[in-house]
Amino acid sequence: MPFRVYCELPFKTTLKHADGSCPLLLQDLKSELKGAKTINAALYLFNNPSLYSFFKNMAASGTDVNVVSLPLRGYTNKKVKIESLGKTSKMIEAEKIYSKVLSEGHIHLYIFPHMYSWFGALYAGGGPSYSFHVKAFLADFGEKLQKCIISSGNFSTGDPPHSENLLVIENEETYEKGFNQFFNDLLQRAIPYEKYLGKGPLDDFQFNAKNTMIDIQSDVFSKAFFSSPYYRIDGVGSNHYASQKIIEMLEKAKSRIWICSQHFHDALPFDPDAKTIVSALKRIKEANPKLEVLVLKQTTSAGLADKRRAAIVESIFQYYMKVKQRFNRLVHDKFIIVDDDKINVCTSNYTPTQFAWSDKRTVEFKDEKGQKHTKIDTFSEVNAFAILENVPEVVKQYESHFWRLWKDANEIKFDI
Repeated sequence: MPFRVYCELPFKTTLKHADGSCPLLLQDLKSELKGAKTINAALYLFNNPSLYSFFKNMAASGTDVNVVSLPLRGYTNKKVKIESLGKTSKMIEAEKIYSKVLSEGHIHLYIFPHMYSWFGALYAGGGPSYSFHVKAFLADFGEKLQKCIISSGNFSTGDPPHSENLLVIENEETYEKGFNQFFNDLLQRAIPYEKYLGKGPLDDFQFNAKNTMIDIQSDVFSKAFFSSPYYRIDGVGSNHYASQKIIEMLEKAKSRIWICSQHFHDALPFDPDAKTIVSALKRIKEANPKLEVLVLKQTTSAGLADKRRAAIVESIFQYYMKVKQRFNRLVHDKFIIVDDDKINVCTSNYTPTQFAWSDKRTVEFKDEKGQKHTKIDTFSEVNAFAILENVPEVVKQYESHFWRLWKDANEIKFDI
């Protein structure tokens, strides 16, 4: 089959596990990657000892393994209790693995330190954040066999238990075009870890992809596409292109739109050129009042730093669109079902930052001495997206996963 789906729930819902938010999903990933001649991995976080051992053993057997991830300072150093590891932090576990990469020399580790900032980023203290949020893999098995993989899971030691999903696309040329383009460009721009050593936060801030902008034709990114600071697609900023593609899929809805996402509040973006999915949903629902829209997410607006936008969206859904909303603390998935045969699967949350893109954004950074540094750079989060159509079997699997989470979820409701 060209598409395989893994939708998993964690073993336990309280203890953090060394294998990440959903250990079953890590097992699924390993089973899909076994036997590959080349593995390219874009991993938001790379601190999982089990995944590192798997990659190391694959490399020792002749597989070319390339991993792109964040610099160590992109990990939190807050200590938490993790089953089998005790009290540790994401940064401590990443330091162990990054050190092993250098000393053991089996895999190739690259760093992508691009930063962005925007006003109102309360979760980042108003300062710059790392843009790399993607969790995707391209595995080449020889004899013209490739697997393109997108996951909601970070596979990160220290993550709390969450529901996750993994989409495997095998030998589908329209999707391979996008994955091959992305990983080719990413590996050219990321910095080999051994060359990155010794660089400080200011170096990360000054890492600038703006001068290497690439214009991609939409036929390359037709079904699988990526947002990135160095991409325009048919002249459109990559994040704008991503929202445009998702909205085009939503506009085809005749009977239902089901949303399952950790966060869903892409409203009031600072970027005036960004088209929000919330606005599109409002317009689509007005045109088809009988359309069933369900929204399932991880938490209510009260549990977010960006409370205002999320509360506005929840209010619009409840009072204006009459949309059913629920929250389940386990949700970390990121997918949208349309009717019985279409789905968008991605690595991003549907937030104001994700679908904003600007190559003339003023970014500020204060160093350890309090000195301010400014640059004009591209605002963009890095994420992966896939749109599948005419795939009722795939939709059924995601639908089943949705219902498992929905039935144990709590209603989101405002009382005035």
